[in-house]
Amino acid sequence: MTPRERISRAIGDLATRRKAVTFDELQQIVNQIKRIGIRVKERDTTHGYQFTIGSKIVQVCKHNRGERHLKQAYVNGFIDAMIELGLYEE
Repeated sequence: MTPRERISRAIGDLATRRKAVTFDELQQIVNQIKRIGIRVKERDTTHGYQFTIGSKIVQVCKHNRGERHLKQAYVNGFIDAMIELGLYEE
């Protein structure tokens, strides 16, 4: 299995459980994307974290009080960006 296929499979796993995704899981996928040569910039912001992956910007709010999981809207935004970059197909 190629690295791109592994990334696509990992994103597919997130897509099946959009309400139960942690920031660490998202970060792990971003780290895999870096390894295949796609430009990734990360920065901590006042209210969350911002990833620039290729030409797409993904904003994630990490502090959902009392919950380790990210809100579904942020996971949806990440998955939509991955579809536009050609790293995942629904």
